[in-house]
Amino acid sequence: MEAPEYGRYVTIGGRTFHFSSLHLLIWAIGLVFVGEVVLSGGINMEGGNLLRIGSIEQYASWAAGTSGWRSFFIPSEWWRAFTSMFLHLSIAHLLLNGMALYNLGRLADRIYGPTRLLLVFLVTGVAGSATSAIWSNLRHDPSWGAGASGAICGLLGLLLANMRSRPDPANQYVARQLLQWSLMILVFGILVKGIDNAAHVGGFVAGYLLARVLQEGYFDNLRGSTEVRIVRAATGVLSVTTVIALLVAGIGAKDRHETVTALVILNDELLSVATGRAATQIARTAVERIEVSDPEVAKLRDRTLDLLKRVNMRDPQFELTLVEIRNMLADRFPDRFSDWKR
Repeated sequence: MEAPEYGRYVTIGGRTFHFSSLHLLIWAIGLVFVGEVVLSGGINMEGGNLLRIGSIEQYASWAAGTSGWRSFFIPSEWWRAFTSMFLHLSIAHLLLNGMALYNLGRLADRIYGPTRLLLVFLVTGVAGSATSAIWSNLRHDPSWGAGASGAICGLLGLLLANMRSRPDPANQYVARQLLQWSLMILVFGILVKGIDNAAHVGGFVAGYLLARVLQEGYFDNLRGSTEVRIVRAATGVLSVTTVIALLVAGIGAKDRHETVTALVILNDELLSVATGRAATQIARTAVERIEVSDPEVAKLRDRTLDLLKRVNMRDPQFELTLVEIRNMLADRFPDRFSDWKR
């Protein structure tokens, strides 16, 4: 049997399968997006631009594991550094990154093998998240990020460094193409609002450096060497950590989304009535529709309904309830709402 274009053939129980860590990554990203859609209750097909078509509701993506600079520096939110690279904010976002990952991943697998491909993806993905968090912190930017693009740029940096080290014309041609793609991604990130260029640059630099560290060649041909044992151990630790992070995200996602959505609605409806932006009846209807299992949030919902029935802006409970809602958001979810505390 001829060797596959990338990956390897694996025989289990007499049946032969084409295996590559690239397949695992694509399946993981796809399944995570399905989870996001379920959590969001559907997708929005009226996106304001191409990248927003088929978008996920913002608090659903946050509950599933997007990352921001605050979360990166809060120990209890460590898992977001790993989950964010598997999350996508819209169908367009998913498809663009999926195609790029498939094309670059096949070439990286052919050169470095499936184990190193997985290692580079995870390392550069986390590096992209870290760079984004540091840059956002310096700029006091509260925005959140998600997507495999940091890791994809890591593969781009890895392959560019590899191709540039080969003197033959064919590989130099590929290197020029990769360099052009790198520059296009950088310019695109500068011109289009909402693109996390810091994550792209961080992932790219990490990938370029990893190309200088990793020995080139298929994993099977290097079995038993010190370098292989280190790569296998590092990949194993990162893979297990990523699986744990995805489990943490998945197990708590529904409760996080339910609680945050309820508290944000309570806050918004009280404010809208207080400022005259919405009729009391409309606000009451929105609050009545809130379904939440958390007893503390349920009490706040009932108290808010009682206030909306009386609509007395001079009642001190009106302001106290609003403060309690905002403080609960800040205390429970400081990575997203710490500046809401009053």
